[in-house]
Amino acid sequence: MVMNIRHCCGVLFFVLVSTLLFSSGSSFAWQKKFIFFNDSGRTVWHLYIKGSSYKGGYKDLLGSSFLPDGELKQYRYTGRYKIFDIMIVFREGDRISFRRLDFRSLGWLTLTEKNGKYSLRTH
Repeated sequence: MVMNIRHCCGVLFFVLVSTLLFSSGSSFAWQKKFIFFNDSGRTVWHLYIKGSSYKGGYKDLLGSSFLPDGELKQYRYTGRYKIFDIMIVFREGDRISFRRLDFRSLGWLTLTEKNGKYSLRTH
């Protein structure tokens, strides 16, 4: 009888932990590596990122460094969000934003400029 209760409790605990770990809305962290390539013709002073549904502020991935035109940097993001908003601030103070980027399938982000319009291509 005692063995059956322990067995049932063990199975219930396993099911609960598995559900939390593998559910799509899980609050557990995941990691994603990606490369950001600046092909905009300008120096990126700040590269901010936040989960699209996060009500708080952005995290600056560049920190105290910057990213000149023609250079790339690899990042590893650890968090619980998979859909992101990105805000880029240039050296002169101009800023652009991109919303609802799905990080699950991307490996590269390339910032480009054509006729005064900026785009963020994903690969």
